[in-house]
Amino acid sequence: DEASEAALYRLLIERLPGTAIVSIGHRSSLVPFHARFFELKPDDTGRHHLREISAADGKKAAALNLSLA
Repeated sequence: DEASEAALYRLLIERLPGTAIVSIGHRSSLVPFHARFFELKPDDTGRHHLREISAADGKKAAALNLSLA
């Protein structure tokens, strides 16, 4: 549930300051807990490429239920 998820992220941020936490999710409720967003997409050959996207695009992706990292 979202309340437990939020409590967990707050605890991680509090107890592990300066630590990189990687999340893979499809929920817009994850967006406030992340400063950077990445997208993994295939090209025309089927090879996947990872690229950083803006926070605004990360929020749009979450709203569309796409992958966030």
